[in-house]
Amino acid sequence: LSTGVPLMVHMLETSKDYVITKRLASVLSHCYGPAPIPAVPPMDVTLSTHLDSHFLDNEDMSDVTFMVEGRPFFAHRVLLLSASERFRQMLADSPDNIIHISHMTYGTFQVMMRSLYSGGTEGMKMSPSEATKLLPVAAFFQLRRLQRCCETTLSQSLTLSNAVSIYQAAKLHGGAELCRFSQGFFLQNMDLLLDREDFHRLLLGGVRKSPSPAGNQPGLRQNQDPPLLKDLEAVLIRRLYQLHAACRW
Repeated sequence: LSTGVPLMVHMLETSKDYVITKRLASVLSHCYGPAPIPAVPPMDVTLSTHLDSHFLDNEDMSDVTFMVEGRPFFAHRVLLLSASERFRQMLADSPDNIIHISHMTYGTFQVMMRSLYSGGTEGMKMSPSEATKLLPVAAFFQLRRLQRCCETTLSQSLTLSNAVSIYQAAKLHGGAELCRFSQGFFLQNMDLLLDREDFHRLLLGGVRKSPSPAGNQPGLRQNQDPPLLKDLEAVLIRRLYQLHAACRW
């Protein structure tokens, strides 16, 4: 495995023949196998403080006001201080206890705060669209459990058409488990994904080259060492070791 898989990955990276590239992708997918991709694991992080949902956006007894899209959202210091370092820093930087939020919608902010006031994300249901909006918010506010909930939802909604955008969002916002799951999806479906321009560009760079009679004309490559390929190589080797113990010897 330590030589065979890297050799196949190198051949895939350097191939200038589209047909050969597709066949190599098919072999890598076959090696990964049809067994389920390991799921995004849940995160057992319980807030040390939580308030009854009655207090959510309730001006009574609130001592912090967020301004989002020009609208006030009332909150409580005691909860925010226990939630994350990001909130603690915001409170320290706002002596008047008014915090302006400018990079998200009021609705998304409201959903995020609801998860805080309920003590976490247990039983929380969200659509893939909501998870896409909440992932960067959870990452920004350093709400690890909410972020993991978003990763779980998005991992369950991966398709050939959205896999690249979800993977890129996970990379951008530090969703390590969603990245890992996406890489498994890439390997399991690489042959089909290579027909898509966005995946071909992500994996190999340049523009996908269609089959041609010549078959040996140079393809267009921009990245000499695509980092995703190296990640996929490591994922595949680890997968084979896990599924086939004899490969260790």
